Amino acid sequence: MQTETGINQRFAAQLPHNLAANIAYFLVNVVIGVLLVPYFINTLGVAAYGLIPLATSITVISGQDAVDKALLSRTGWVSPTVAPAGMTRIDMNI
Repeated sequence: MQTETGINQRFAAQLPHNLAANIAYFLVNVVIGVLLVPYFINTLGVAAYGLIPLATSITVISGQDAVDKALLSRTGWVSPTVAPAGMTRIDMNI
């Protein structure tokens, strides 16, 4: 079993790499998003382009619901986005 000091040293060594990777990922997503908007508007038109955020929202909500059902059925836990305030574990004896 690792000591707490060893874990802290590994964390401190890995943190800069993770931070740089997350910043790079964010910047790539911003650039791709900015470059794709004119393409989508020219290809799909303004009205159809307006449906992309709606479709994305529905997909995210559906995916989150499926994840929550899987977590609840196997562990009794739900994600904080759907749990009542201050609660992340559902009492299975109710």
